[in-house]
Amino acid sequence: MSLPLSALRAAARVIVAITALALGACATGPAGSPSSGPVEPPAVSPFGAVRPAPGGAGAAPQAAPIVTEQRWLEDWFRGTPVVIAAEGGSTLQVEVPLANSFDTGKADIKPALSAVLERVAEIMRRQAGARLTVSAPNDAGGAATLAQTRARRMREHIVARRIAAPHISIAEGLRSGGPIQLRLTIPAGPIVRLDDSTLPVIVKDVKAVATSRAATAVKAR
Repeated sequence: MSLPLSALRAAARVIVAITALALGACATGPAGSPSSGPVEPPAVSPFGAVRPAPGGAGAAPQAAPIVTEQRWLEDWFRGTPVVIAAEGGSTLQVEVPLANSFDTGKADIKPALSAVLERVAEIMRRQAGARLTVSAPNDAGGAATLAQTRARRMREHIVARRIAAPHISIAEGLRSGGPIQLRLTIPAGPIVRLDDSTLPVIVKDVKAVATSRAATAVKAR
């Protein structure tokens, strides 16, 4: 038995509606949320490890101040006779040859040493807790007072760069010959403390609000 034309048209409309609903469901995510498109696979390094996002979990920790300043000085004086070495976890030893620092028998700071002192002063300006000890030798067979005069000139040179005088000391003892020595101590960075302002406050012997209201309602009856 053939169906009327009107019935066939009605059935066709129902099939089209059902198909449209099915296509719409495929285009939405969970709970009816719109689809955000294809998901990119995680970035993989040539060694097969997933690269963490910059600044996220797994990012490299920030270097200690002493490490950062050592690299900065090494970049400045690479290829020169200036020697920069780390001692322990908080001290830098900087050595400048005497021939590049002072003329024989004199205490006037030469340009090469001045450049080193400028960079050390810059470190001390940005590292508020830094402390410096300066040491200068005397000439072989020269007066012992020359070494102290040279060290004082170095100290005055750095103080003139807006560094507090109490942060700079002169090493005790005398040396004959050898390099100029600058011993820079930088304290480690502060430890990041846990912010406990969001932690729940534990209170004992306090009844729940719902329980208290229920008890009050029972008494009222």
